[in-house]
Amino acid sequence: MDKTKKRVWVGLGLLAVAVVSVAVGQRSPGFSGEAPAYRQKGPSRARVTITEYSDFQCPKCGQAVPIVNKLLTTYPNDVRLVFHHAPLKQHKWAVLAAQAAESAGLQDKFWEYADHLFSKQTEWSPVLDPKPLFITYAKEIGLDVDLFTKDLESPLVAEKVRKEKEQADALEIPATPTFFINDRMLVGDTQLAGNGARYIEQDLAQ
Repeated sequence: MDKTKKRVWVGLGLLAVAVVSVAVGQRSPGFSGEAPAYRQKGPSRARVTITEYSDFQCPKCGQAVPIVNKLLTTYPNDVRLVFHHAPLKQHKWAVLAAQAAESAGLQDKFWEYADHLFSKQTEWSPVLDPKPLFITYAKEIGLDVDLFTKDLESPLVAEKVRKEKEQADALEIPATPTFFINDRMLVGDTQLAGNGARYIEQDLAQ
């Protein structure tokens, strides 16, 4: 790599670090904590809401799952989780995966299906057509496969995912996963692990 290209790549890397660093704890009053009931966990009247914007084809999103689950386990009466779709353009099957998860959600098994998508990410991400695998996953978690397949191809489900992506874009979500602890932004699994519990404690102390 010549020196000019090297300087460009180093510069881009520093810029990315700077953008993510600025996002730590940034307050964003415009975010939405609303989502269908099947994409929420925890008490509806919890004092703290973790709002997550995620992409099923994003490895970091999968790595964030146990961190989120630990926070929910640690604060079972005070924290709820609200999940939003934010499929990235560079992930070829992220939109279809979101539609599959939505289809499972319509049968009240969004979280079980989401866990399947994350745990089997390296299986379905590289294939030419992941739809047969998505249908197999539906069968594995006990869904009505015919209904799931119908919903997976439904324009209504596609529109729901499209609107969620538009919302994420309007909020200028810098990367996936992005979290809001109430209205404070954390970007990535590392920031959530490092600051999530602290922000929750601060909000509960108020």
